[in-house]
Amino acid sequence: MKTKILLIVVSVFYWNLGDLKAQYEGKDFSLNFSFNYTTTSKLFLSPNASDPVVRATYSSLDDIYSYALELKYRVSEPLIIGFYTEYLRKTGAETQITAIRRFSPIAVDVNDGYVLIPVEFSIYYLLPFSTEDFKFYMGGGVGAYFGSHVKLFEDVEVSNVSREFAFGIQVNLGMDYRITDFLTVGGGMKFRDPEFEMESKYNKAVFTMDGEEVLLRDDTFDSKVNIDGVTFYLSVSYQFNLF
Repeated sequence: MKTKILLIVVSVFYWNLGDLKAQYEGKDFSLNFSFNYTTTSKLFLSPNASDPVVRATYSSLDDIYSYALELKYRVSEPLIIGFYTEYLRKTGAETQITAIRRFSPIAVDVNDGYVLIPVEFSIYYLLPFSTEDFKFYMGGGVGAYFGSHVKLFEDVEVSNVSREFAFGIQVNLGMDYRITDFLTVGGGMKFRDPEFEMESKYNKAVFTMDGEEVLLRDDTFDSKVNIDGVTFYLSVSYQFNLF
């Protein structure tokens, strides 16, 4: 009985794999543009502090919108590989830094945030219950994450001194709907948890605030970003052949 059940399952699986051939319409490549929404992230402004409480303190930066581009290639009937990049920018952490004005310390209001550029490689598996028009897939892979700190106040700018590239894994689950033989729309969700540290510096030591010169107390500062939320996306894909 167990052998018969196994044979039935295998037969159904291969029957579905054969049915997948019609879903690609002979197109091996697709270029995907997506609009993304990430639920939560954390910005640590003192990641190297000796005090563990200060070191663990963070500002929440939620509701993050971004855009992404991915090139996919069909390796076999059920398997697809993808090369993905995204531009993500989020500010809004209202913080303060200490500066010097007229030989006295003052608090300067600052808008903190970050820029993140993921570069990811994924392998997707087209699920057997997909149909000619509806394609369900799951996938995962590895990613490298490049980031920089954004700090907005007066006319001061910041730039990276050094940064550690974050490496991690990500898992993807989604669905595509075929509109034409070469155009699809879809959506899905992605799970990832990149974390990276940065050292940044100010472009000037003295700036003007309320008509008076203000001296920055520090030249450089450290920070850390953790993108720990779920990413939801809507996508449009163009399918094509190179040859």
